[in-house]
Amino acid sequence: MAINLGWGVGGGLGGFIASKNYQSLCWVDGITNIVAAILLLIILPKVFLAQQQKKGKEKQVYASPYKDKSFLYYIFLKLLFATCFFNCLQLFLYFLKKNFFSANRGTAL
Repeated sequence: MAINLGWGVGGGLGGFIASKNYQSLCWVDGITNIVAAILLLIILPKVFLAQQQKKGKEKQVYASPYKDKSFLYYIFLKLLFATCFFNCLQLFLYFLKKNFFSANRGTAL
């Protein structure tokens, strides 16, 4: 959901910012990246070297993900969703080209 909101809100907000001053897009992008980095440093728990070494001594047994039915089902659904999503993007561009752009001029009608 965050990705969809990011694409939806980000495109409109970016267009609004660019209409005022195109160079401000770079400043806003830089500031939001710095804020995100600071939030990650604050929110994520700190892991110290002693904790990492302690976890490394424990023997962990891993099972193959290909034997997990729910994981395979999830991967199949994600692949199906991604295929439909990217297909819609390509069809939308084709629709715009066919219906709104002239073949002889190459400009919008």
